[in-house]
Amino acid sequence: MPAGRVLMTIAIGAMAGCGNGVIVDDWGPPAGFTVVEGTVRRADESPANLIWLSLTQCANPLVDFLGSTTTDSQGRYRIEGQLGPVGLLPRVDADTLRDQCVLLTGPPPLPLDSVEVRFWRDRSAVVPLVVDLQLPP
Repeated sequence: MPAGRVLMTIAIGAMAGCGNGVIVDDWGPPAGFTVVEGTVRRADESPANLIWLSLTQCANPLVDFLGSTTTDSQGRYRIEGQLGPVGLLPRVDADTLRDQCVLLTGPPPLPLDSVEVRFWRDRSAVVPLVVDLQLPP
């Protein structure tokens, strides 16, 4: 094994924590949680079932992609997102973090709405952001 690769392996092991030669990358639980939910309707107001949605393109590079889902038969959706682990984001206070993100459908990607997403440190404290959407004609 080249010396550079050995040093990289040792460095990664030291950062992640090693025990008996096994790299451990347990950085802890997620630093925060969010939920965006609502209903998607077609231009004629009928429920838009089986529509893929994604909550992404967030302004904060720590967040960027939060999750995706498909609407149910009534056009309802729920995206549960979470931040990275607390060990990687030690200076993030999830209870005060807000980020501007885009709700997309596709393919091809089509932005439906831009929303301010709020995070909570405790999953049980999350208050869902309700965003009802309408597909373009």
